[in-house]
Amino acid sequence: MKTFINFIVSRFKMGVLFLASLLVVAIIFEKAFHILQAVMKPVMEKFPNYHILGVGLRSVLIILIILLLCVLLGLFAVTRIGKNFSRSIENSILNKLPGYTFIKTMSESMMGMEKEDAKTAVMVRFDDSMQIGFLIEELDNEMVSVFIPGSPSPWSGAVFLVQRSRISPMNIPAKDAMFILSQMGKGAKKIFPSSTHS
Repeated sequence: MKTFINFIVSRFKMGVLFLASLLVVAIIFEKAFHILQAVMKPVMEKFPNYHILGVGLRSVLIILIILLLCVLLGLFAVTRIGKNFSRSIENSILNKLPGYTFIKTMSESMMGMEKEDAKTAVMVRFDDSMQIGFLIEELDNEMVSVFIPGSPSPWSGAVFLVQRSRISPMNIPAKDAMFILSQMGKGAKKIFPSSTHS
């Protein structure tokens, strides 16, 4: 019963976070729509306001402009200037938020955007048991810091300092390890043999 309640609570939290993300996107989109509508009012008045499926032509044009701006910003983000700007924002503000770096890395992994600094999924041995974790940093004294996520909600957990000999790479993408955790261990059968024989 406790496991079922934890599962429901975890899914509720994930649903709230997902809904919050959608609301943030919707609010930003709405603000951008109204700003463009006001700025481009003189230009838009020259277009006939035909309706397409109940939506005015002028509104459709503004939506297309917003989508185009998103694409252009995406192209800018991968340039040297864009990367430097993004990095400065992260270093000065975002990286100070608790858990931002880990969540960002895991999110990129789940979207197929893994980078060189992506966290390595590992199996951590504790006496006669093992846990799925992520290698955070290798220390100088044969120790490593690992993050052990919770399950079924892997977005919170605990940090452990263990001997390097206690960890074994799982040889799977971080997103697969996150999925196994979110499914309360379901799917581990495929990767467990390769994890324990490293």
